Amino acid sequence: MASKLRTSDLKTLGHLSDHRILTMAQLAAVLQKNKPAVRKRVRDLRKEGFVEVRANELGQSFGRPESLIALTEQGAHDLKENKLIAEDVPYESIGPVSPRLIDHQILLNWFRIHLCQIEHTLRRVSIKFLAYNSALAPQGSDGRVITTDCSPVGRKIIREVKFTPDGVFATHDATSGKTLYSSLRSIAELKHSPVLSVI
Repeated sequence: MASKLRTSDLKTLGHLSDHRILTMAQLAAVLQKNKPAVRKRVRDLRKEGFVEVRANELGQSFGRPESLIALTEQGAHDLKENKLIAEDVPYESIGPVSPRLIDHQILLNWFRIHLCQIEHTLRRVSIKFLAYNSALAPQGSDGRVITTDCSPVGRKIIREVKFTPDGVFATHDATSGKTLYSSLRSIAELKHSPVLSVI
């Protein structure tokens, strides 16, 4: 039997499953709500066992550590019961990323959040973003995310070079009817220069 979570709570859990881990500021931006309201609701969801909150001390210099919010196994179970994610999606694919990937994930999330803000500014533009580590990203027949690029090495196809961009996104302009497809090669390189390739 599905839980009695509010629709807004299920939406929050859905964003956590797709983004893997979010800071309080990121969750507020995704939900388009103020931080105090989001913090209060996250506190309740944490008490009920749907989310976990931890301090992010990686990459911090001064001040209070940033709170990181992630889905718990109970939260994942409720998303499945409410048919918002498939039953066969393993928790490891929607739960928090490993500690060594947290800074990378936060940076990827900020890129994605800012990109999606375009939709709120230009109503004629819609954006679809697929992160490399989202369980919602479609997979090919070989089980790889469809954005993975494999190239044969040498004359014999014994080995292949596998490359999966951090994300791919489509920007559609309703006025012109045109869609631009782009891939984000490496979010880490954005610290130095934007690395987008149009595909």
